[in-house]
Amino acid sequence: MAYCTIDEVKSLFLALPTSGTTKITDTEISSWIDEESAYIDSMIKPKYKTPTTGTNSLLILKKACTYLVASRISFIIQKSTGKVLKVDDKTFDMEAMAQGKDILNALKKQTIILDDEDLLTPLEETYLSKNVIDDVIWQDEDMEPVFRKNVTQW
Repeated sequence: MAYCTIDEVKSLFLALPTSGTTKITDTEISSWIDEESAYIDSMIKPKYKTPTTGTNSLLILKKACTYLVASRISFIIQKSTGKVLKVDDKTFDMEAMAQGKDILNALKKQTIILDDEDLLTPLEETYLSKNVIDDVIWQDEDMEPVFRKNVTQW
């Protein structure tokens, strides 16, 4: 589920290159939105049921996603042209990425909560925790390996 739109990302910039070697296409922006939305889901999934549907929650996640995607665009333009883009009449640099990541970190630490979303139950949290997943996926270390070095196997 995409948390922002191409137009919402573009609206942050006073101007984006529309021609030349540094042209940013809608297809690229859409791909980056999908990537950042997946990243956001991975950050909130240990605490909240996904997909997120609450109105307030979607607004918070939209802001994070928009700034994360916009920071990628800014970085690409700055690296390829040396030109610093402007957002809201301010220089747009890594502060936007920091703002997007700050929102996600606050959600992870629960200093910001998605008040219109359902939290996972303790059992669901335990199931998703790293220790339980590791115990399920990785076999016991005391097990003899199937293949042995320097021994004819068959």
